[in-house]
Amino acid sequence: MPIADTSRRLRPAILDKDVDSLHGLGTIPTYSTVRAEATPDALQLAHDKMRVRQQAETEKLAIAKAATDAARLAEWEAQ
Repeated sequence: MPIADTSRRLRPAILDKDVDSLHGLGTIPTYSTVRAEATPDALQLAHDKMRVRQQAETEKLAIAKAATDAARLAEWEAQ
């Protein structure tokens, strides 16, 4: 298996398929695995963690954009 390049973002289509799979897993009440990281609870926890971090990223990007806009406006007002 090739080494994953975690320095790049996953395409939205891949993330969407993962979410679809997670939702589909909920329809299989008899699903079980010996891999701790593949249990329904672990997968849901990983998904929730991803969503929280994506939200934090979005909020920080919005704050950074607002700061950039404010600085640019201040530069023009200083003229």
